Amino acid sequence: MRLITDPRLKTWFVGFSDETTSSHSLWYEPLLAKGFKHCYAFAWDDKAAVWVLYDPGWESICVRAMTMQRAEKFFTEIKGRDIILECTVKSEPGFYSRIFHTCATAVAYLVGVNIFFPPSVYALYCALRKTDAKVSFLSRPLDKEY
Repeated sequence: MRLITDPRLKTWFVGFSDETTSSHSLWYEPLLAKGFKHCYAFAWDDKAAVWVLYDPGWESICVRAMTMQRAEKFFTEIKGRDIILECTVKSEPGFYSRIFHTCATAVAYLVGVNIFFPPSVYALYCALRKTDAKVSFLSRPLDKEY
């Protein structure tokens, strides 16, 4: 699988959540860092005048164009609940594992950062914090540096 970001979408907001998209419990869930069980990304498409949501889950991948009205509801849901980082798309990453395909590897490939084993949501967060990613105004407050 090869995921290529539309070159017009230079800035993505990556969300880190304690809630998973799975309808059932995952065996490895207790091993995940608190607050980092799932990740997703969204970006503003100026040409189409919509917000684009990319949400890779365990059972499916959701790609949705959101009107401003729907986006406002979405922002209200995540504001203060999830950690949101604003990042600029890098070049295509040098490593992409199809064996360990997770929401974290899918989002990492989307924004062009490398994460290695274990390809966890927390590993993606750390990789983005090492780049120029900034904490978004939508983010919940970071009470500590993870």
